Amino acid sequence: MEIQISTYDDLLQFINRTDVNFNIASQIVEKFLSILIIEIGSKELLIEAVEKYIVDYGNLTATAEKPIFLNMNIDVIE
Repeated sequence: MEIQISTYDDLLQFINRTDVNFNIASQIVEKFLSILIIEIGSKELLIEAVEKYIVDYGNLTATAEKPIFLNMNIDVIE
């Protein structure tokens, strides 16, 4: 089976499908967003994190700086 995901809407539709489990959804999200998923424990939390990522970073250009981890706040302490 081959699926083409070209937009954020395509991504959300795919990961929301009932036949797509957490592991498959995570792999697709990592590849599509070029991001690493570290501490998300369920498909529901993954979907929420992807939705937030799209709101926060979806309008930026492909070359703009974006986080490399999904749903992680890393503060620099000096």
